[in-house]
Amino acid sequence: MKCIKCNKNIPDVSTTCPFCDHPVGVYISEEEKIKEREENLATIDFGNINTGDYDANNKLYIKTYIKEPKNKKIVIGGVAAIVFVILIFVALIMSMFSSGSDSPYRLFNDTMTDFFDFYIENYTGSSSTKSGTYKFDISINNKKSGFTGTYSFDTKNRIANLTGKMRDPREQNGGIILDYRDFNFIANLNNTDFYFQSKELFNDDVIYFPIDDQTGLLSAKSYDLSSILTGIEDALTASLKKSTYADSTENITYLGEQTKVNLRTLTLDNNGKEQFLKTYYQTLSEDTNYINEIAHLRECKTEDVVKSLENKLTELDYKYSGVSNDKIILKIYYSGTKIYRLSAEIEEENKPKRRIQLDIGETKYYLDIFEDNKNILSSTLVVTTKEKDDFIKKTYEVTFDMDNLVMDMTLDIEREKRANVKKSAYETSKSIRDFSSLDYQNFKNNLRVYTSNTDWVDKLPEIFKNKCSPSLICHCEDGEDVCNCTYNDSIIKCPRVEVTPK
Repeated sequence: MKCIKCNKNIPDVSTTCPFCDHPVGVYISEEEKIKEREENLATIDFGNINTGDYDANNKLYIKTYIKEPKNKKIVIGGVAAIVFVILIFVALIMSMFSSGSDSPYRLFNDTMTDFFDFYIENYTGSSSTKSGTYKFDISINNKKSGFTGTYSFDTKNRIANLTGKMRDPREQNGGIILDYRDFNFIANLNNTDFYFQSKELFNDDVIYFPIDDQTGLLSAKSYDLSSILTGIEDALTASLKKSTYADSTENITYLGEQTKVNLRTLTLDNNGKEQFLKTYYQTLSEDTNYINEIAHLRECKTEDVVKSLENKLTELDYKYSGVSNDKIILKIYYSGTKIYRLSAEIEEENKPKRRIQLDIGETKYYLDIFEDNKNILSSTLVVTTKEKDDFIKKTYEVTFDMDNLVMDMTLDIEREKRANVKKSAYETSKSIRDFSSLDYQNFKNNLRVYTSNTDWVDKLPEIFKNKCSPSLICHCEDGEDVCNCTYNDSIIKCPRVEVTPK
């Protein structure tokens, strides 16, 4: 949304504008705006900036902007309404079994609980370490390629390793090839250090890609992710329990046949979102384990985390006080313990109605996305598992059809029963930030052997450039090594040594 006073873009959940300090929702006349501009009084007061950042690939860490006590800036695991329901929908996709309880919320809650239990056990608990081999084949509009290689990861210690090999794509065109260039690579992640090595692309250099970890999930020294996830799960369960559900029956076309099923619906309109979020934040504020781990993650006091949650509760009264027709509708089509279909409908003002629909077969999943009842994407997924003495093999077969894009993918993963994960280290490497124009040109020339699309390389300098510099406007707390700075109308965290003029 835009600030009423200075007209700059600010986070939707801010209570005050981080650029002019004007309270959100308080009217200012045109005469006052003119006077403000003439007197040039608009300043930045970092005492009221609500900071935070968000990793789009991690749906369990949620973006919040909170005004903190004593100017202490903290990002906590608060959840915006749309992210809530998307998370719930993903949970439903991951687990298709109900306990059979008559409680209306139980059908939604059980599938969500199974998802969290699966995630915690496999990625944060005793089974967080895995290794093995893979084979990945892909066909895009009948153009085929594929990789084979090894993988290993240790989620708790934030280590990941991947190797891969792809045959020279020119083989498919026939003819004589004098200089075969099979593509090989090695990739390693250790906390926020990511290294990539490929002789075919970068000669003998090991390339270092710095990761900007604004969340702290990769760089924090000590925290228990399981406690954080369990806290979020408990808060979601409490919110689901207080939500209102509708039951009915409906005839649907399921796998080509007319089928009569039961339908349970959860509608989150403006009032529903407010109630959902209030229960969520209140439950988190009473969870000692969650609060302690967030404090460890953010290196702050537990009372500051509690105050942040209380601020979010106060903020909800303003955010959902207006009239809005926006809503998200979650539906489960079922009979007994069998779930036939999951559906999420998203209605937003001035936007096409969107519907995400998943049909569950015996061995196959069918995903469709609609805009105003027009099917814009169709996809299928088949998962098979085979277990032998020394390894477990899983095969994922995916088809994808969207506009002029037809894609088929097969991923075979063999997981060793005894995982072997090693931390990789390099004595020398070259940062992507130090690339010259000649380096980028050589990279693109090498890349063209394998793909004609190299335009994305031109975006790398902006993506990986160091955003922190003494030219930024920053607020640095006494005794803190990290400062809050404005960059492109947003708030980022920067090391004090990088933003303090020398």
